Amino acid sequence: MKSIYYYTGLILLIAFTNSCSDLLEVPTKNFVSDDVLWSTESNADLFLNDIYNSLPDVQEQTQHLDQFTDNSDVGTTWMEGHNHIATAQVTPTNYPQGLGATDTRTEGMWHWEQCYKRIRKCNVFIQKVTASELPESYKELRIAEVRFLRALTYHWMWMSYGGVPIIEVPLDNQDPTQTLEYPRSTAEETFNFIVD
Repeated sequence: MKSIYYYTGLILLIAFTNSCSDLLEVPTKNFVSDDVLWSTESNADLFLNDIYNSLPDVQEQTQHLDQFTDNSDVGTTWMEGHNHIATAQVTPTNYPQGLGATDTRTEGMWHWEQCYKRIRKCNVFIQKVTASELPESYKELRIAEVRFLRALTYHWMWMSYGGVPIIEVPLDNQDPTQTLEYPRSTAEETFNFIVD
């Protein structure tokens, strides 16, 4: 008799658990869905703030960019970054850094990966805000602002490397149909994109 109660209770428990599976699905707290993120101006501005937060902090740089031009002929020649530029050794993996290989404070305009991460954020913002139902006045102002930030990043890369791949859409490496490799544009094409 005990086993009948046991099995009946077990079957009821399984049936109850299966019928209430929707109650057990709790949304994650560390992720904001697109529906929420692009629904209000203040939420979209949080994404924009993250783009600003990814800009390099020029006040933290021990080697200011003027030291690599004729604006500052007395730049500190003993620093690693100056040597990279003076010997034309700047590449996407060999760029001026702070006081040594572990100090990355001066990566802002040289760091290829960080620049393209920022460009991707700009492209996501432009795409999502354009497709959203946010007010047109917000769209016009903020998209212009983000286009400037994207152009600024391309400007730094153009100053560092000349022509670079110009990407105007957010790339998704999970989509097998999307082209992820873009040809390198000429320095003139990159310059014209920045100006436009």
